[in-house]
Amino acid sequence: MESVDPRTMHVLIRDKETLTWQDETWKVAKVRRDGNRVVVTYANGKEYPYGEDRVRLYDQVERRTVDALDEVRLCGKRRTNVEIIWTLRRSDHPRDPRYTLAYRTTDGTLKLHRYGHDEVRVTYATAEDRHNAATLNYVREEVRAQARRAGAALDPTAQYPRWVSGEKMLPEAILANVWEWLPQSPRRSALEAFLAGTSSTKTGASDRLIMPFPSNIDQRNAIRAALTHQLSIIDGPPGTGKTQTILNLIASLIAQGKTVGVVAGANSAVDNVVDKLTEEGYGFLVANLGKTKRVKEFHQREGVLEQRREAWARKASAASLDAPAGTDEAALRVEEDRLVTLWEDARDIPKIRAQLTAAQRERRLFEEKIQESRRPIADISHLAISRRRSGVIGDLLALARCAPRAGRGPRGFIERVRRYFAYGSLKGVDLGDPHVQSALQFAFYRAREQELSDRIEEAEARAARHGLVEVSAQYRRRSREALDAALLDRFTRERPSRLSPAERLKRQTDILLRTYPVVASTCFDPEQPGRGSTARLDHHRRILTGPDSGGHGSAEQGP
Repeated sequence: MESVDPRTMHVLIRDKETLTWQDETWKVAKVRRDGNRVVVTYANGKEYPYGEDRVRLYDQVERRTVDALDEVRLCGKRRTNVEIIWTLRRSDHPRDPRYTLAYRTTDGTLKLHRYGHDEVRVTYATAEDRHNAATLNYVREEVRAQARRAGAALDPTAQYPRWVSGEKMLPEAILANVWEWLPQSPRRSALEAFLAGTSSTKTGASDRLIMPFPSNIDQRNAIRAALTHQLSIIDGPPGTGKTQTILNLIASLIAQGKTVGVVAGANSAVDNVVDKLTEEGYGFLVANLGKTKRVKEFHQREGVLEQRREAWARKASAASLDAPAGTDEAALRVEEDRLVTLWEDARDIPKIRAQLTAAQRERRLFEEKIQESRRPIADISHLAISRRRSGVIGDLLALARCAPRAGRGPRGFIERVRRYFAYGSLKGVDLGDPHVQSALQFAFYRAREQELSDRIEEAEARAARHGLVEVSAQYRRRSREALDAALLDRFTRERPSRLSPAERLKRQTDILLRTYPVVASTCFDPEQPGRGSTARLDHHRRILTGPDSGGHGSAEQGP
């Protein structure tokens, strides 16, 4: 006879009429097995024998204590007051466990409740989660200390931790409240990746990029890195093109059919991005949101945005009729590669010139030493090595100084054959002779200078043949055509429509993201759809911007 503890045993009995399993644990006092039957003693003292096909006993128990870092969801809703979980399984059927949860009520009482396997989802914190939480807690304490030094204090009358600072809310108090409302880093977020020091390459976007706005090779590399990494930081002094990089990143994501969230800690940073998009003729793509005042202003401007979108659509449709059918992605990639080559030339020509100058200086110093020593230089002009590239000559020179002779025996024979195919015939040449080594070094300098001169001539010829300004302008035009084609297709499939000012934005997420592929804000979180909504930022990129107006700015993004 086994007494039934509802924490460590669940008793389910199948109803004869409905054939459904009923949780009768609360009615049962004891259970025992009698052959192929299970005898159940109810709390009222009555005993009933059941066949094994009518009783399920969950008595294989695993007990775990739950803390704030573990995530418990009941029917999809997260519960933060669960303290203990008992996981119960049947001995003959370990799958589909049941659960007993101990949770703390508002009056401090610890209560128990039983749940089926499909009602509970538990994610226990990993060692990495706990490391991240420790870092987060350290920062939180620093933020709290900063708020206290600024004169803010916790409101003793508030139901939840809330920092106040008199009539005027101090920035330190606002920041402290943000950290109070952030108990842990959201799973798979950019913050989690930052704390863990990891950055997944699975971003949901491809590395295909377009650059319809002015750019350079460093900005192009930054965009590619942002598309292929969960977390990316772009840093630089004012005027280095951080905002332009963000614009091209947004364009690349939109061209892939994504929706983008632009988030910053200040309205000025968000407005900077929105204003630049507007100047380029794409301001109608952005829902510039934030606090209540900015949301009202957005609703008031929706008519203007709608007119601009319609005007753009007419212009883009007319332009598409004159352009070749569709934008050839392969041709666009070829143009991008050609532009990158010109960018590299423009960046590398000064570097190559400096290398050539250094090589010429080294050669002159070498010649001066040879003249001072009055040592003759061997004539190796008849050897094939004298016409090889500097890297090959340098290898032979190093070999001449370290191991001039190949040696005897089979190994020596193999080495001589190798040298013949690598450097040509060296018959009659003593690599250990200093005069021969001097000749090899002189040949190395001469080949090196010629190679650098050739690289400069080739780069200058490419620049003259394909002007960087012209190629860059053509590539931007093609990129803009690709962006316009993607937007026309998007707005044809998903018709834009006006939002209702009388209804909360989170209840209109579907319409919002269908009409505005870019949502910019300092406080609105478009990642969370409204009730009954299935839409969200399907490729959520948080872009934290620093204005170019002073100090260093940065752009950080992640899913």
